[in-house]
Amino acid sequence: MRPGLASLGSALLLVATAACGGGEAPSTAADEAIARAGDDEEREGLVAARDDIDERMRREAAEKDAEIDRLRKENEALRRRLRR
Repeated sequence: MRPGLASLGSALLLVATAACGGGEAPSTAADEAIARAGDDEEREGLVAARDDIDERMRREAAEKDAEIDRLRKENEALRRRLRR
């Protein structure tokens, strides 16, 4: 694999993981805003928005992971063809 593609894949994975707070735990990026919410309704709205964004980022990360896997397989297939 080309070093640039590996670096891109690593960077995308790192950004996606950071954006999502990793795993299934909610991200912490909005914690300060949620803590400053004026009332329960505002807090619930901010938590819902955070959760929606987290889910979207997880989906995007999964799509990028799938694309990286596809490109790796394509790269390997091309390398095998070149060796013939």
